Amino acid sequence: MSDARARHAVDRMVYSRSFGRHVLAPIAGWGYRRYQRTGTTPRFAYSAMRKLRGCEDSGPFDRLVAQARREHQLLDLPDEPVGLAAGHLGEVVDALPA
Repeated sequence: MSDARARHAVDRMVYSRSFGRHVLAPIAGWGYRRYQRTGTTPRFAYSAMRKLRGCEDSGPFDRLVAQARREHQLLDLPDEPVGLAAGHLGEVVDALPA
């Protein structure tokens, strides 16, 4: 199996509904609770949260966001970014490690 095919197979599993609910969501939830207590999110928990965002089933991520929204006021950001991010926001997000 080629590297690209193997990566595609791994991605299909990681972003599946089942993996999101039973693996990523518990890790992301634990990481959020750890953040609440210590102000720090373990790297693997942050990575799980980011992967959870891309899962087929958005429910677990949406619940995590709803919990955070109840605890923190949302930022009031302009519709269009200004400054360094102006015109490059997509590139910045794409450059973040998975």
